Amino acid sequence: MSERKLTNEQRDELLQRYHAGDSLEEIAADYGITAKYAGKYARSFGVKRAKPIKQTGSGINAFAKRARSILWRQDHSREKPTYDKWEARVRELQEQSECSKSQAIVRASKEFPCLTRLFKEYDVRDFDPNPESHPEIKHYGDKPTLQQGVFCEGIEQSYKDSLRWAIQAAGAYLRTGKSPKTCPCDAAWYLYRQAIEEPRDFMGRISQIEAKGDPEEADRRSMRKKSARSISEIDAYLDEIDKETGYGNQADELLEQETKEP
Repeated sequence: MSERKLTNEQRDELLQRYHAGDSLEEIAADYGITAKYAGKYARSFGVKRAKPIKQTGSGINAFAKRARSILWRQDHSREKPTYDKWEARVRELQEQSECSKSQAIVRASKEFPCLTRLFKEYDVRDFDPNPESHPEIKHYGDKPTLQQGVFCEGIEQSYKDSLRWAIQAAGAYLRTGKSPKTCPCDAAWYLYRQAIEEPRDFMGRISQIEAKGDPEEADRRSMRKKSARSISEIDAYLDEIDKETGYGNQADELLEQETKEP
């Protein structure tokens, strides 16, 4: 099967599906490419393939444990109002809606933007009393879909600027649950998606990059050194020519005569 060039939309969808763990054979069939090429293409963009989560009978317990851990870290003080609010909401749902504790945990967690990513990691749909609520939340096993209605401004900017935008946008999403309506460029959007879907891995990679230094700044410093060296080499070469031909001395004499004339 011959490989063909993908459109920008197909590229983004392929990367999202690869990251979500979709079968390479299914991805390849949808885009008319080989499975080997699909995997190689996605890896060339640095996309990490998600590991399928093994479902066990204690899935809801693991979900609840992660939820409590995330909520506890939301407030950087001795007081934990976010955590307390979630616990109160769970109790309220149990009392007013006659939900089981597991159902109340799932339903309450939908109301906290910082917990929505857990629904992609754990299959808790059997404990969801109202699966139609909060349609914006992606669930475990859902195929990724392209974000609709996001306008790309097409700004040419550095990796550092794209990263700064992605972190700010991801922070706003985790706080409010609302995605940005515009993005400066495709690279910034890709970083943003990584930041909200795999925040731990994303921040780990960013720390590694910062430890190594800004690659673009390193390239600029290298170019400046090369330019300075080239100019010095050219000056030395011209000086050598002047010494051999005497042209430089003649030019100096002519310039001196012109300055003396009235």
